[in-house]
Parts: sequence; C-alpha cells; structure tokens
Amino acid sequence: MKTITITETSENITFTLDENEIGTLEGWEYPSVRSVVEDISGSKSSVYVTSKFGRRRFSIQALVRHGLDDRRTMLKAMRQTGFLKLLKFKTLDDLELQAEVEILNLIYPYTKVQKPFLIEMVAPDWRFYSQTLVNTDSADTEQTISNSGNEKTYPVFKINGPFTSVSVTNLTTGEDFTLAETILDGEYIEIDCFNRTVKDDDGNSVIGNFTGDFFGLVSGNNLLQFNPTGSGGNTSLETIYRHAYNGI
Repeated sequence: MKTITITETSENITFTLDENEIGTLEGWEYPSVRSVVEDISGSKSSVYVTSKFGRRRFSIQALVRHGLDDRRTMLKAMRQTGFLKLLKFKTLDDLELQAEVEILNLIYPYTKVQKPFLIEMVAPDWRFYSQTLVNTDSADTEQTISNSGNEKTYPVFKINGPFTSVSVTNLTTGEDFTLAETILDGEYIEIDCFNRTVKDDDGNSVIGNFTGDFFGLVSGNNLLQFNPTGSGGNTSLETIYRHAYNGI
C-alpha cells in the first residue's frame, strides 16, 4: 500500500500514513461474513443460523514516525462520534479506492518510545470503491456503461425531464424498472439503487409509482436501454456510480 488516509468527516480531520509507516494489513483481500438468525417462512417458531456477506472487517498495523501532534491528530480522526470515517488508500498498482468504515478498536500505548499501533475497522458495505465518481449523461436509446471493477456496483440514476413515464433496462443482466410519473422540463427524478429510494428534485418519495428492479452494474460493460414517453429536448439519463472491487 502506498498511502492510507482516514478522515473524521464531521470535523474534516484527516490522518495519513505513507508506505514507510504502513506495516501488516489484514482483511483487505476479501470480505468477512456475519452470522444471521432468520425465521423460516411457514415454519412455526423455527430459526436457522447461516452466514452471509455483509461487511468487511480489516485492520492496519503501522508505526507513526513523528511526534505528539501526529498522535493527537490520529486520536481525533479515530474517535467514535456517531459518524462513519472515510478511508482512502492508494494500492501498489496505483488504484485509488475508498470505503466508509467504523473504528472498532485502536491499540496505541502512550509512551515516548515509538511502537507499532493497531487500528481495527469494519465497513458496513464490504466493497471498495473508486475515489472517482463517474457521471454519464445521455439521451441515447442504448447506452454502454462500463464498470471497470470486479464487483457489481449500484448506481444512482438521475432522469431529467420532461417525460410522462420512463423505463430503463440493463440488457446485459435482463433487469429493468419503470417509473410512471409526469416530470416537467427542468425537473428530475433520482433512483438510488443501493439505498432503494425514488425521489423527485424536491426530495419527495415517489416510490409508489416505481415498479421493477433496483439493479446494479456488473463488472465490465453494461448495455442500458432508455425508453422515455412524452420526452423533449432536455430528457436524458444520468448514470452516477463508482467502480467497485471486492479486495486489493
């Protein structure tokens, strides 16, 4: 790893490690699993335990080669304040990736002697994402959207009016959705496929007029079919996403 930064986003406090300070990394190659107890539909009082992908638990062992100011900056960046931290890093092959994480544990003895410390983290979403946010905007009936990562990523579709209804199909996977909603010129609808929300430009939910799949973009090329009804000169489909990876 070339660099790692952890930012406390509520106060914009950032702590950075360079490649000379970074030691052992664990859990960065693959996501962990979580044990889940679920009710079995139709079976009275029956439960079972399974394992499902649901998080990434990983750690950094490193050495701060500076003074007390750096230690205090790190402690501020790592503190538990009810906000997820933004982890950014640059891999040895120059991929610039990020994830939202919660700090589980920080082991850093208070001493004047430089000693290794350990940061343990968990990411609720186990994917690593590109730091670059991609936004493609097109009115074409067929659009090719490329996910250069090796995992499915879930976009936000911003559909600009005017239209009276619209459907979008991922011809690569066969998934689709339809929205029966009249949107005027200058207005738009945002469909967040990860959070499974459908909102107008005032932030109001219009999910009741949505049918179909909150689909993702698989690794490689995805051929999207965009079919608006009642469209005009400004009608277009914006696909907003990050390339996604399952590990480094």
